[in-house]
Amino acid sequence: MDVVKRNIEKLNGRIDVQSRANQGSTFTLRIPLTLAIVDAMLVRVGTGRYMIPTLAIRESLVPTMSQVTIMPDGKEVLRLREEMVPVIRLYDVFGREPSSDKLKDGVLMVAEDGGRSFAFFVDEIIGQQQTVIKGLPESVGKVNGFSGCTILGDGTVSLIVDVGVVSQMAGSYAADPVNKAAAWCDEEQAETVEEYGLPVGFDSGNVSFEDLEMHVG
Repeated sequence: MDVVKRNIEKLNGRIDVQSRANQGSTFTLRIPLTLAIVDAMLVRVGTGRYMIPTLAIRESLVPTMSQVTIMPDGKEVLRLREEMVPVIRLYDVFGREPSSDKLKDGVLMVAEDGGRSFAFFVDEIIGQQQTVIKGLPESVGKVNGFSGCTILGDGTVSLIVDVGVVSQMAGSYAADPVNKAAAWCDEEQAETVEEYGLPVGFDSGNVSFEDLEMHVG
């Protein structure tokens, strides 16, 4: 298996393993195509433009405050009907400066990989298009989080997001719940949040700013 894993990684692919006690294991080999045409959504994260394959996308939405819960460790969860979907801020993962860090100012793209769902926060959806996928050049090497690249109509290069890898990378990105809560407020309210803090386990969907003022009052 080590030999298989090394050869798959040389192709910028990966092996997913799912095991169940007393039932067995399922090995899924994911190998990116070196040259293929795929439908993808072109999105903007800060000044960067990225492609997300439409096959991985379930839906897109602009969230309301009542739909997002902030966990005690600072991670955010989107309430999507009866489902709780982790929020992944792509500007954190890609090291970009966003146009805004407020979820209400951007778009959440709910994507799925291996039966798991994630909500990617982007600044803007530019549009859908068919694009030719090219493998990353050997001089670049393996770039974690991307399965390839494509050349846009204006001649610039856009990286193609590997949804499964990015979802695994995002596990280490979390902020202070106070900072995340402040991102929903205007400047004056945010100063109050930062100064006084929030109760542990603050739920942005169930606590209004009036409730917050009672807490700090």
